[in-house]
Amino acid sequence: MALTASLAGALAGTASAAQQAQPAPSQKDTPAARAVAAADQAVDSGLDSLVNSAQEQYERRLVTPWVKDLYSVSYERSYRGLPVVGGDAVVLADGAGKVRALQSASSVRIDVATRPSVSAKDAEATSRAKLAAVDKVESSRLVVRLKDDKPVLAWETVLSGRTRTAPSKLHVFVDARTGAFVDSYDDVVAGTGNSKWNGPGPVTIDTTNSGSTYTLRDPNRTGLSCADYSTGTVFTKSSDSWGTGNPTSKETGCVDLMFAAQKQWDMLSQWLGRNGVSGNGRSFPAKVGLSDLNAYWDGSSVTIGRNSANEWIAGIDVVAHEYGHAIDSNTPGGTSGQESGLGEATGDIFGALTEAFANEPAPY
Repeated sequence: MALTASLAGALAGTASAAQQAQPAPSQKDTPAARAVAAADQAVDSGLDSLVNSAQEQYERRLVTPWVKDLYSVSYERSYRGLPVVGGDAVVLADGAGKVRALQSASSVRIDVATRPSVSAKDAEATSRAKLAAVDKVESSRLVVRLKDDKPVLAWETVLSGRTRTAPSKLHVFVDARTGAFVDSYDDVVAGTGNSKWNGPGPVTIDTTNSGSTYTLRDPNRTGLSCADYSTGTVFTKSSDSWGTGNPTSKETGCVDLMFAAQKQWDMLSQWLGRNGVSGNGRSFPAKVGLSDLNAYWDGSSVTIGRNSANEWIAGIDVVAHEYGHAIDSNTPGGTSGQESGLGEATGDIFGALTEAFANEPAPY
């Protein structure tokens, strides 16, 4: 690859009659570049479990720095130009340019026909049957689905909608030769949280999963996430159980916020026919941890402070009130802060509507 070649070529010094000039250090000769070059070379050579053939390729996607001068380099696999879903590979290399480890999702060689016999529309019809309600077909593409070392030419259809109990963004794979259902997975992860203001616990919130990492980022309500106010970092962990129930915990505050914001989004859709907080399918990020007796909407995000007992005030009435300001400012003819009394009343109205929609039992 180009990067490998550039690292392989040494920068030659220019000799003069009086002196041998020292080679100038390459700007690309960094620990990260050496690790990437080693990983690329391992992939190109088909090291260990990596498939090396004219019909199958690996394309580098992401380089993640680790501790102790280690770098994780991930690759997506393709077969005759088609994405191989379930064929990813990861190489762990160090800054000295040495491969430490590698892992491939599958080392099986693929040999399938790439001309579909089933149309994308027919595959979509089969896919729709997997959801209780479909709001939108996000995308459709021809892929090779590789699972349990069995490759299948398939149509991958991505649907937004709902299961019987929750929102869904479902990837459905249908055999492109026979029309049979092959596999599916959902981007929407229903995590559990130990909240302070909502219940009975544990409550269910929609979170995002990537590999072994979960984040407080809503996969179905674009723009909604919850971060630590001090760092600005969205909460992330290795399990999908959040919060402690202690209202002085920022993570617990984010559980309550995500629960309230998700209920408000659903209320807007089901009761008012509005497409998200913005009206065009978007929400806004939030942060918990402001050391102030307040909470606010700043035109692009919501920030949650504390009460006099140092508890994060992320109850439905507060959260939905602040996002109510966001609704107001994203609505033509809204008060947009020009009439403070009416603006606060608008926030209160959306807080009350969301509380009524959530319909939680006493004492919540």
